[in-house]
Amino acid sequence: MADFSAVRKEECRESKLPNGCELNSSHTVVLQSVINEIKEHGRSSMHAEVCGVLVGSLCWDGGPYLLIDGRIEGKHASHQSGSVTFTSETWDFIHEELAAKHPDRKIVGWYHTHPGFGIFLSNMDAFIHENFFSFPWEPAYVFDPQAEIDGFFFRIGTELVQETVCIFGDVAPSVKEPMVGFVDPNKIVIKDKPKRSYVLPSIAAAVVVCCCVAVGMFFMKKFRDTEQAANVAETKAEALRGALVEKNTEIERHKQKANEWSVRKATYEKELEGLRIKVTTYERELEGLQIRMTTIKAERKALEASNKDKQTTVDRLKSDRSDLEKSIHELEMQISNTKVEVDQVKSKLASAHEQIHRLEQRNKELEAIASGVEKSSKVPPHNEVLPADSMQQEKTSNSERPWYSWFIFWE
Repeated sequence: MADFSAVRKEECRESKLPNGCELNSSHTVVLQSVINEIKEHGRSSMHAEVCGVLVGSLCWDGGPYLLIDGRIEGKHASHQSGSVTFTSETWDFIHEELAAKHPDRKIVGWYHTHPGFGIFLSNMDAFIHENFFSFPWEPAYVFDPQAEIDGFFFRIGTELVQETVCIFGDVAPSVKEPMVGFVDPNKIVIKDKPKRSYVLPSIAAAVVVCCCVAVGMFFMKKFRDTEQAANVAETKAEALRGALVEKNTEIERHKQKANEWSVRKATYEKELEGLRIKVTTYERELEGLQIRMTTIKAERKALEASNKDKQTTVDRLKSDRSDLEKSIHELEMQISNTKVEVDQVKSKLASAHEQIHRLEQRNKELEAIASGVEKSSKVPPHNEVLPADSMQQEKTSNSERPWYSWFIFWE
């Protein structure tokens, strides 16, 4: 039985087993409608292989099982009489169909036909199955449209073994008369057409004549059928020999590719081991970064609290600054007004100085006039000296001037 031990419940979806299917006999359930579609696809090419993939999902009902409820044709595949190859265009088409028509399903296996060769897995088939369908629960379905025989193959250990699956009859099976029958996997037998029965007349003479004619016709027909069957068999044998040569050539080519893949696989395994070491290192660094992030978050909260207090202080300082700016503005207005008043005082002072200057000039003129008048009235001799009383009297007269005379003089 196919190995489902590695399948976990978390990978499956909860789904009841179809009626009549039990996990004791098989862990794989296939819808009859899917089998019919694959057979119709295979009958469309009776001499060249066709292929496709099986679509379904892993389910859980007291245990894991595989439900195959769809399939996708392998269009753009490389078809030959004895082999079929998945090309890159085939895989592109399959993934596009899977996303468009089966978004909640996945590829769970594959199928291909062996027209006239029986059901088995060749070396090329085993290579495809190992490299593209490596899970032990993924089946390979083989159908021979000429012999109308089919079978499911699973990997058990290192071998690909045919196994019976549970087919759920959602529709009636698609049945068709086979073209050839297999005595053994390596021999093809052409089925004879049914023979007609002849009714002999009751008359003896007619019986003899009819028997002779019938025997002659029988042997002639048998000879023609045998010759025709021999020609058909020779044609098929020739086709099989050509296909065998092509198959051997392709097998050799794929063996070379398999060797190359083995070398690549070893290289990839080494690279994968290096990547695993890097992943382990990155995980440790990630743990350190997470611890550092936690510390940074705590510091950030503390800084946010500190910033909040500082913001309050800043708001208060801004308010004080606004008050100071208002006070400075008022002082500037006062200074401006004071400057205007100072300018006005300076202007008045300059005007007063000018008046003083004019008055001093006027005073000098008056003193000069008074001096001239005194000289004209009395001219003392050059050696005459004024008495001390007159000088004292002049000083007295100057000191006895009233106080407001200086104010008038200032104005």
